[in-house]
Amino acid sequence: MLAAFVPIWLLTGFGWLAGRYRLLGGDADRVLGAFVFHLAMPAALFTALSRSPLTFDARALGAFAASTVLTMALGFGLSGPVLRRFGGVGRGRWFGRAGWVRRRRGGAESGGDGQRATAGPGGDGQQAAAGPGGEGQWAAAGPGGEGQWAAAGSGVGERTIAAMAAGYVNAANLGIPVVLQVLGSAAFLTEVLLFQVLVVTPVILVLLDRGTGRRLRPGRLVSLPLRNPVLAGLTLGALCSGLDWRVPALVAEPVALLGAAAVPAALVTLGLSLTTRGAGRAGEGAQVALCGGLKLLVQPALAWAIGTLAGLDGTRLLALVVCAALPAAQNTYIYAREYGQGASLARRAVITSTALSMATLAAIAWWLG
Repeated sequence: MLAAFVPIWLLTGFGWLAGRYRLLGGDADRVLGAFVFHLAMPAALFTALSRSPLTFDARALGAFAASTVLTMALGFGLSGPVLRRFGGVGRGRWFGRAGWVRRRRGGAESGGDGQRATAGPGGDGQQAAAGPGGEGQWAAAGPGGEGQWAAAGSGVGERTIAAMAAGYVNAANLGIPVVLQVLGSAAFLTEVLLFQVLVVTPVILVLLDRGTGRRLRPGRLVSLPLRNPVLAGLTLGALCSGLDWRVPALVAEPVALLGAAAVPAALVTLGLSLTTRGAGRAGEGAQVALCGGLKLLVQPALAWAIGTLAGLDGTRLLALVVCAALPAAQNTYIYAREYGQGASLARRAVITSTALSMATLAAIAWWLG
């Protein structure tokens, strides 16, 4: 199992070294993250889906889906209260040096030390991000009217990232070698991957789109696959698979080659982010602990309980629980970075769950294997 983790640690370490010595310039994190989100990841998802039959083990996948939904709902619902409890954030009030934040004429004003926040991504003034690094280290003012108060970390966007860190498993680059090592077959993992990219990912991206402060109009929702490159790749891949249409090699091969860069580039981007300066905000450690506990303990426990109730046993139950116990996917950070929502939380949660998951996966393999 150690061999499955070594490539992840090495690629993340290469990214850290590149950032530490500025080998790729000061803007490498943003540029490489944009490359993954807009080009490599859509190509990878299109390639994976277009080559996979859309078939499922209803009971096993249903148990995995239920454990995922419950765990992500817990992450979404608890991350805000945990931040307020351990970060000293009251309703509509921030903590520490930032003091408080409120919207004012499309921007945000921070009290306490007199620092001023700037308008968030998109320049529409609906969301204001304060603090160095642009990662919401101070506060974000949510959409609303003049003088509306907002607590940082409790918005839809960051709670969505917390939910993803709690329940969206690393089914691709880490899941495949781990499952092959434990089970000898990755058949069920393919179903997990399809469920995540066809069902969970669109919901996450809709919520993140909403978290930027844009109104969720029906027309905007319908057109999201055309505006979001990840959903575009998913949609096209699913159509090719569902219609049993084989993409000509002249197109499929360069797209697959581009998609092959998604995982290593995402891990290097994660490593680059580790060199970001600035202390983590108060309460973020508690959020990371919450996401890690949900990901490595609660989700596999729920999967085992639901799978047992569904009549699964033996190898099928082991496959279900092992897949549920995989750590958070590095895509969590890519999405957080792209949308400007909870990037620091995503980075720390992915690193923490990946580091600790080897122990929990080994324990599960010993217990059920």
